[in-house]
This record gives sequence, C-alpha cells and structure tokens, in this order.
Amino acid sequence: MTVKASTRKKLALRKTALNKTSVGALKPENKPYVIWDRAIPSYGCRVQPTGRRTFILRYRPHTSSKQREITLGMFGAITPDQARKAAMETIAAIHAGQDPLERREAQLLEAERAVALSDALDRYASDHLAHLKHGAEQQRTLQINLKRLLETRLPGLRSSDFADIVSHKRKTAPVMANRLRAYLLTFSNWLIEQGLIEAPLITSGGKRRYREKPRERSLTAAEVAKVWAASDQMPYPWGPFAKLLILTAQRRGEVAEMCWPEINLGRRVWEIPGSRTKNAKPHTVHLSEVAVAILKELEERRKNSSDLVFTTRKDHPVSGFSKAKRELDELSGVEDWRLHDLRRTFVSRCVDFGLDATVVDRVLNHVASSTMSTVARVYQQSEMIEQRRHALEAWSDWVIKSTRGEQPREEEPIAPNAM
Repeated sequence: MTVKASTRKKLALRKTALNKTSVGALKPENKPYVIWDRAIPSYGCRVQPTGRRTFILRYRPHTSSKQREITLGMFGAITPDQARKAAMETIAAIHAGQDPLERREAQLLEAERAVALSDALDRYASDHLAHLKHGAEQQRTLQINLKRLLETRLPGLRSSDFADIVSHKRKTAPVMANRLRAYLLTFSNWLIEQGLIEAPLITSGGKRRYREKPRERSLTAAEVAKVWAASDQMPYPWGPFAKLLILTAQRRGEVAEMCWPEINLGRRVWEIPGSRTKNAKPHTVHLSEVAVAILKELEERRKNSSDLVFTTRKDHPVSGFSKAKRELDELSGVEDWRLHDLRRTFVSRCVDFGLDATVVDRVLNHVASSTMSTVARVYQQSEMIEQRRHALEAWSDWVIKSTRGEQPREEEPIAPNAM
C-alpha cells in the first residue's frame, strides 16, 4: 500500500504508549517510519518495510548541537519494557555528560582490537619463546594448561583464571606447578608490555610455592639390571634408547635428539653441539665398547635417510617418553624412579669408584659454580678427555657386571694414575 507524504508526516509525528500490544500492532509500510513514545518523546520505534521493528533514542550530546540516534535493540530480541529501561539509563548518561554513541563505538573498536588468548600466545612464542633454549617446551606447557582459555578474548580474561590453573596443577604435580606459575608470570608481563592487558593476570607474590626437595634416588645394581633386561624386551627405539641413556649418563633430551653426524664410531666419541646442551657448550661423550656395539647394530638396521638415531618419523626425534617409561616400569618391576635418576646413579657409583668430583661433573656437562674455589673452577674448565673416558668405561663395566648378576667391584677404586 502506498502512503501519501502527508500521511507519513502525520505518522512520523504520532505518539503512543510503546508497549507490547501497541508495538506488536504496528504495520509495515512502503517506507520506514517512526512511532514515538508518549512518556519519553525522544524514545521511539522504527518500523521497516520488511516488518522489522527497532527501538531507538534520539538525543543531542553536550558537545554538539547535531542530533544523534542510537539503537536500543530489536523488538523480539528485547521487550518494550526493556527498551524503555535502556532509554532511561541512556538519557541519564547523557545528562551526566556522556555520549552513549561514542561510548558504544569505542567499545566496538576495543572488541575489534581484542585478540584471542591463542593468538597472543602465538605472538609470544615467536617474539619471546623462540629465542629461548627451552622456549618450545614452555610453549607446549602453556598450550596444554591454557587449553580451555585459548579462545577467550583478553579483556575477558581474569586473574582468577590463571590462579585456578596453577591451583589445579599443584594438586597433581606440585613441582610442575612451580614451573607453570613462572611461565604464566612471564607471559602475563609480556601481555602488559604489548598493551594487550592493563593489569597482571598473575603476580610474583601470592600463595607460597611448593617447597621442592632435591631427589636423592639412585638405582641399585639389581635395579639397573632389571631396567636393562626390560629394555631388551622393548623394540626400537625405546630399548636401545634406554640402554644408551644408561651407558652415556647424558640427559634424556640429548640422547633422544642424538644424530649420526655427531657420532664417530672409529674414535668412539659422541660430539653434542652447544645448540643441544643445557649450558649451550659443545660436549664430548666417550662411547664405551658396549655403547659402540649398540650404535653399530642400529646403524646396520638403519632404514631411512634421517640423521636422527632415534626416530619414528623421519624428521622428528623420538617422543612419548611417559608411555615408554610406564612400559619400562611394568617390565622391570622397578618403582619410584625417573629417567633422570640414572644420572644420579652414575654419580653415586663414581663416588664408590673413588673418582674425582670434577671429572664426574665434566662427564655430566655441569657448569662450574661461582661458589667453587678458583682451582676447582680451573680443573672443571679443563676438558679432561682421558679421565672422562676412564670414568664412562668404569661405569659401563659396572652396568654390565650388574646385568650378569656379578658383584660390581664398587669397593675397588680406580687407580689415580689412570685418571
């Protein structure tokens, strides 16, 4: 139906009490028109030709004489009573000197600028973690523990969210909770520096950290023999991996990422580059006769062109340590031990052998402590290649004798001139 201009003008000036009945009775025309509320003259309902009815409010801000219009909501999505309440609150804000349209535009702009936590974490990984030696491990830890929050927009993130994550982790893995808390603190500070949040999501204070106790667990000769026998029952890569972890006394990650170009079977050495060591310094590891035999067998069975000694995927080092460790536990029957305890077992046996602590530290590639005497630091900075070779040979001999059920000659120290 065509509506004359004069009729539309009359409709535009018409006022009524906007309620559910009156708004529901409004009919669409060929062009949009507005029905104003009798009690609040600047509050009205616009009817579109499609039949859509929208509640609006017209006003003049204090800073301008130009009239502005703000949408309060669509009929159906909100009721006339809710629209009226919103109109009254908006009018009160205008009287207080605010411009509701400008405030809404600012909120929309802020929402557009807001990023999801997942995007922020990706930026943090590339800007910061990528430059850290163990940055990939930190990123993995954060992604796993922040999984349920990754789609949250940063303005909506609360400090209690981070606190809950740390609290939950403390119940199952208190030591890891300490690490996670430190990672979250650094991440939170980075978010502030980037202007993505205003207040820290976690602080350096708060609940006392779990008091970590240094582990003193080392395996007995019988336990080492059981672990060795269990590794015989595990196929590649875990069986040989466990044996070389024992024989070399090196860190799990270093053995897992062992590469063929690093190994010289003729000279019986494994050269670990500084890019893969904890102290970022190249490290030479002597390979005992047993270790060489294991590596030669692996080399003969090598089925792909990967440089990695232990891999199930050509370009990726072996992973899944937890599952492999559980299998090793079940097969060996050894309880309450970690793979890292093998290094502590090596140290304990070297003490029994009568080896110098400096030599043992060099085998383990420990960094010289600032509390050491000058003489001790000089000794530790020395390569001591020959002494280290003797230490790992003695260790290998002890391991093999343990597997045979023979009494290792722990009471017989290695002659000083051999060191």
